[in-house]
Amino acid sequence: MAPTQRTSGPVALTDIDAAVRDYEHELISLGRLAELLGLNRDEATALIESRGLVLRVGPRTVEEAREEVRSLRSIQAQ
Repeated sequence: MAPTQRTSGPVALTDIDAAVRDYEHELISLGRLAELLGLNRDEATALIESRGLVLRVGPRTVEEAREEVRSLRSIQAQ
Protein backbone atom coordinates (compact mmCIF):
# COMPACT_ATOMS: atom_id res chain seq x y z
CA MET A 1 0.00 0.00 0.00
CA ALA A 2 1.51 3.34 -1.05
CA PRO A 3 1.30 6.29 1.34
CA THR A 4 -1.27 8.98 0.68
CA GLN A 5 -0.16 11.87 -1.56
CA ARG A 6 -2.00 15.18 -1.39
CA THR A 7 -1.96 18.33 -3.44
CA SER A 8 -3.19 21.73 -2.27
CA GLY A 9 -6.82 22.54 -1.60
CA PRO A 10 -9.48 21.55 0.94
CA VAL A 11 -9.08 18.20 2.66
CA ALA A 12 -11.87 15.75 1.83
CA LEU A 13 -13.09 13.23 4.40
CA THR A 14 -11.69 10.45 2.21
CA ASP A 15 -8.26 12.14 2.39
CA ILE A 16 -8.49 12.22 6.18
CA ASP A 17 -9.52 8.57 6.30
CA ALA A 18 -6.72 7.58 3.92
CA ALA A 19 -4.08 9.52 5.87
CA VAL A 20 -5.25 8.06 9.19
CA ARG A 21 -5.20 4.57 7.66
CA ASP A 22 -1.64 5.18 6.42
CA TYR A 23 -0.64 6.29 9.92
CA GLU A 24 -2.34 3.26 11.47
CA HIS A 25 -0.46 0.94 9.09
CA GLU A 26 2.79 2.77 9.91
CA LEU A 27 3.27 4.02 6.34
CA ILE A 28 3.56 7.65 7.48
CA SER A 29 4.60 9.42 10.67
CA LEU A 30 2.49 11.75 12.77
CA GLY A 31 4.42 14.69 11.28
CA ARG A 32 3.61 13.53 7.74
CA LEU A 33 -0.06 13.04 8.69
CA ALA A 34 -0.16 16.60 9.97
CA GLU A 35 1.53 17.90 6.83
CA LEU A 36 -0.85 16.04 4.49
CA LEU A 37 -3.93 17.30 6.30
CA GLY A 38 -2.72 20.84 6.98
CA LEU A 39 -2.80 20.31 10.74
CA ASN A 40 -0.37 21.17 13.48
CA ARG A 41 1.07 18.36 15.62
CA ASP A 42 -1.47 18.86 18.43
CA GLU A 43 -4.38 18.69 15.99
CA ALA A 44 -2.96 15.54 14.38
CA THR A 45 -2.53 13.98 17.83
CA ALA A 46 -6.13 14.83 18.72
CA LEU A 47 -7.33 13.30 15.43
CA ILE A 48 -5.47 10.04 16.10
CA GLU A 49 -6.74 9.87 19.68
CA SER A 50 -10.33 10.66 18.59
CA ARG A 51 -10.19 7.61 16.32
CA GLY A 52 -9.13 5.42 19.26
CA LEU A 53 -5.72 4.68 17.73
CA VAL A 54 -2.44 4.27 19.59
CA LEU A 55 -0.24 7.33 19.28
CA ARG A 56 3.29 6.48 18.15
CA VAL A 57 5.65 9.00 19.69
CA GLY A 58 9.08 9.54 18.23
CA PRO A 59 10.75 7.94 15.26
CA ARG A 60 11.55 4.24 15.48
CA THR A 61 14.04 4.20 12.63
CA VAL A 62 16.59 6.55 11.12
CA GLU A 63 14.47 6.83 7.96
CA GLU A 64 11.41 7.76 10.04
CA ALA A 65 13.48 10.45 11.78
CA ARG A 66 14.58 11.79 8.40
CA GLU A 67 10.96 11.82 7.22
CA GLU A 68 9.96 13.85 10.25
CA VAL A 69 12.77 16.34 9.60
CA ARG A 70 11.63 16.67 5.95
CA SER A 71 8.04 17.23 7.07
CA LEU A 72 9.08 19.88 9.60
CA ARG A 73 11.21 21.69 7.02
CA SER A 74 8.29 21.63 4.58
CA ILE A 75 5.94 23.09 7.19
CA GLN A 76 8.52 25.75 8.13
CA ALA A 77 8.87 26.80 4.49
CA GLN A 78 5.14 27.53 4.18
